[in-house]
Amino acid sequence: MINIPEPKTVIYGLYHVDDPERIRYVGQTLNGAASRFKQHLSSATQARRINTPVYRWIRKHGVDAIRCRVLEAVDDASLLDEREVFWVRELGTFRGEYGLNMSAGGGSLGFRHSEDAKRRMSEAAKRRGMTKANAARSLARARGQKVGNSILTREDVIEIKRLLWSGEPRSTLAAKFGVTQPAIIHIDKERTWADAPWPIGPRCTPAARGISPRIQRGQDHHASKLNESAVVDIRARSAEGATRASLAREYGVSSQVIMLIATRRAWKHVA
Repeated sequence: MINIPEPKTVIYGLYHVDDPERIRYVGQTLNGAASRFKQHLSSATQARRINTPVYRWIRKHGVDAIRCRVLEAVDDASLLDEREVFWVRELGTFRGEYGLNMSAGGGSLGFRHSEDAKRRMSEAAKRRGMTKANAARSLARARGQKVGNSILTREDVIEIKRLLWSGEPRSTLAAKFGVTQPAIIHIDKERTWADAPWPIGPRCTPAARGISPRIQRGQDHHASKLNESAVVDIRARSAEGATRASLAREYGVSSQVIMLIATRRAWKHVA
């Protein structure tokens, strides 16, 4: 009996043992599907868990319920990205109702640039270089000085720090100076404009004034993409049978967010 070696450079798919026709995740590898499959199972169950859709799916069903199948053996490793994109699109594992891929495929994982490509990228990087002007510009940006499209001046930031010191809310300052709330947070935590001075004396924090800090939630949170009426609509349509994927696309959020809203694990304060 002749043992035929397993191909190493392959596109593979993961599926549930009870639903073998539905590939849920597509990947590529240079080391064989069996070896990569073992890595997936190990990563999903390790103590410091990786919280991606495919690993959450593996943990939900258990490693014994997940299987791996070679979709295509690729003779030329430089074609792995192209073939991965094809299979992700063909099987709908990115943005599909049951897909677990976080991108359309063709990432750097498993792909190696040719020596000629590496040489050309290196030469391009050297041509760009970091001139003295670019270096000074980067340093100025790190220090928070007015660079490019920055709309704050040093005087603005000194005033912002004075108002923060006196207890002015960050949201109020963001509206007053025409910037985002994260920009005010970065100034407050000295991630930017660290060279601008703070006032002298004790800071008037909410705790010092006997006020419990308000937890931002729902549409008041600076990063929220939704409002309360959208949440009500999402819950109603989800109850009527609308898929999480379609709602996620419509509202510009992830399917995970839709699931949390539909199950009332997020936006709990909205009836």
